[in-house]
Amino acid sequence: MTRQRFFGEEICFLFILSFTVNSVSSQTCDNNAVCFATDVGFNCTCNTGYEGTTSGCVNIDECATLSPCKTGETCTDNDGNYTCHCGDISTVCADTADCVLNTCTCHAGYTGNGATCIDMNECAIPGTCDANAACSNTMGSYACACRSGYAGNGKECVDVDECTTGFHNCSLPLLCSNIEGSFECTCGGEQTCPTNAQCVTSGASSACVCDDGYERNGTECNDNDECSKSHDCHKNAECINIPGNYTCTCNEGYTGDGKQECNGTTMLTVSVPILLLVLAHTLKMHATYPPTCDSNAVCVGYYSGFNCSCNSGYKGSDGGCVNINECVETPQVCTEIETCNDIIGSYNCTCGDIDIICHDLAECINGTNATSCVCNAGYTGNGTHCVDEDECEVGSHFCNPDANCSNTVGSYSCACHDGFEGNGFFCIDLNECDIGTHDCVSPLTCNNTRGSFDCVCGEDGYCHDNGYCVNLENSTFCVCKIGYIGNGVLCGDVDECEAENDCHSNASCKNTEGSYRCICKEGYGGDGKECNFASVISISIGLFVLSVTSSMLSYGSS
Repeated sequence: MTRQRFFGEEICFLFILSFTVNSVSSQTCDNNAVCFATDVGFNCTCNTGYEGTTSGCVNIDECATLSPCKTGETCTDNDGNYTCHCGDISTVCADTADCVLNTCTCHAGYTGNGATCIDMNECAIPGTCDANAACSNTMGSYACACRSGYAGNGKECVDVDECTTGFHNCSLPLLCSNIEGSFECTCGGEQTCPTNAQCVTSGASSACVCDDGYERNGTECNDNDECSKSHDCHKNAECINIPGNYTCTCNEGYTGDGKQECNGTTMLTVSVPILLLVLAHTLKMHATYPPTCDSNAVCVGYYSGFNCSCNSGYKGSDGGCVNINECVETPQVCTEIETCNDIIGSYNCTCGDIDIICHDLAECINGTNATSCVCNAGYTGNGTHCVDEDECEVGSHFCNPDANCSNTVGSYSCACHDGFEGNGFFCIDLNECDIGTHDCVSPLTCNNTRGSFDCVCGEDGYCHDNGYCVNLENSTFCVCKIGYIGNGVLCGDVDECEAENDCHSNASCKNTEGSYRCICKEGYGGDGKECNFASVISISIGLFVLSVTSSMLSYGSS
């Protein structure tokens, strides 16, 4: 089948080849139509904007039949199409504008002369959102969201009292104190206890108490110089002050623990030979050395001889070792509400009037009706046995919803998700577009989203998977890929088989996603765009076979 145009008119020729007859039929299509060949003949189809009548293809008056223009616009019918204008026939409103009193006016959220409208960045206008809110610009609009620590609709945000609502992470003995947009964990009004101090609670109140060996001086806990005050060093010992404590060291010529005893020693400086003679004589004269120590003591050797030293929990008395009653001599080893119980060589603290010893990770608490052992914050158990509590697993943490919780021994930590910044308890969206950490490449532009960002294409925003973004004459928009049709935001497959294509007349067209295929019909061979007659006539003559193919035949078309 061939197509030729004569004198402005398109003429269709259909050649039908048979073994005996070549026949040609033709028909002239209207100037506003195209000719399509079919398996059984041909067809004339009117172009877009025209419709078929008995007299040919005539213009469709869309203004009268479709009412395609927006309110306020005037529709003008043209030959094969139409235009919508506002007032003056040359004024065409943008898609994001309306015709009002013969003037193109951009929609709310857009700015321009009406013929061209671009998105208005409301976030650049002071006062659009509350001072304690984050503003996110969107195409033709915007959104306000209160920052962490505040609540409201974004245009009005008020402080959230985390202390009364329970959205804090303060644990005893620290108490929650609300501040603007956040909270603080304080101890008796102090945000943090000074160095060498601990926060201690009593009932509903708490206070910073200096560690043993330190005394309060204004906002600090200074070392208490026990040596300048009362101490229990031996009379033959020197008191040496150290931070938070002191030590007792026997004076020169004395040995001992510095507190219970400092025994005199005699040191002679002699030559090695004389020293060996003296040592041998001493061992001979004192064959009973080392002496026999108390059962609660150990024997310690010195250059001058031997000495017996009492074990921990015992002290020397009348040549022997007796138990130290820590509950009497050092009653501060237990807290005020604990009971100190002396045992031979040691002691223990029981919780109140019950025979219970609290775990090392627990405290004895004086409750309303009785005392009990309570595990420290970050631990769980019955008080006599305490193990780490996984706050992340049980949900007792106060991490921000936009943060990850990580359990630690006796506590936990919070870290904001990617795309957010903060301390984990408070996380705000990170605007990758402003700080330049996005990966959008021109002509795409960056649009911030909560916790991330998107790369958008001008006013169209997001192009279809089968579309892409282009920039022409300072205008950015989406277009569909070859083989697809639409506005770029929406793209559908073009069925080339339903429209004009270059498949041969002896081929069938098969539509594919974004393209099509031409397949020669049975009896023909080729790539589908060229199909040659491939039938074989075989005549057997004796032992010879004569094959006649289309390459041995000749016929033409014009």
